[in-house]
Amino acid sequence: MTIAPAIATGGVLTAALMNRHLDGMLPGVWCVCYAMGLIASRAMVPRGVLAVAALFGATGTALLFAQDVSALRWWVMPATFGIGQLLIGALVLRDDLRHQLGTNDAPFAYSGLERIFHERGRLAVCTCLVANTGGMRFTDLQDACGLTDGNLNRHLHALAEVGIVSLERLRGNGRPVTIVRITASGRTRFLAYIDELEAVVRAVHDRARDDAAAATWLPQV
Repeated sequence: MTIAPAIATGGVLTAALMNRHLDGMLPGVWCVCYAMGLIASRAMVPRGVLAVAALFGATGTALLFAQDVSALRWWVMPATFGIGQLLIGALVLRDDLRHQLGTNDAPFAYSGLERIFHERGRLAVCTCLVANTGGMRFTDLQDACGLTDGNLNRHLHALAEVGIVSLERLRGNGRPVTIVRITASGRTRFLAYIDELEAVVRAVHDRARDDAAAATWLPQV
């Protein structure tokens, strides 16, 4: 979808209102039409533009119900469209900067999501170890994660192979005890993984919120 239908609609309404000498409604109509155009073209404009569209829509609605003398003041249109275009320009600049910094290429690649942490058991193990910096006994870690001996051993072996955890076997008067700790590099890598996972969640929620907002503006067929 493009902004062209909204512009055409605005042109037709402008001619009709001027023909009936209803010039005071023009600023409101222009703002509402522009808002609809931004929503219709949301797939081709920077993310966040729906908030600008909402601003235009709210301003247009207020102007439609304002007295003619207020809506036709000389500063109304320059202020409304000036601020709106500045906001859109800021969004475009933001996307350009992200592209130059290499943060906008393949935005859904999520290269920080290391495969080693994806499995539910390993995610639970690393979460427990990050929260217990002094390490955990094998049996305590097993109970906290709800894993069997064999499953926990398998996950710890996989994590230890890539330097994420370390295992220390302590011998005392009783049975030997295995202490599991997350390494410094493992902690750094896991926290980076969590940051990237949060970025995924934010992106999903932002997109869902944008689509929901657009649905409230688009006419029902």
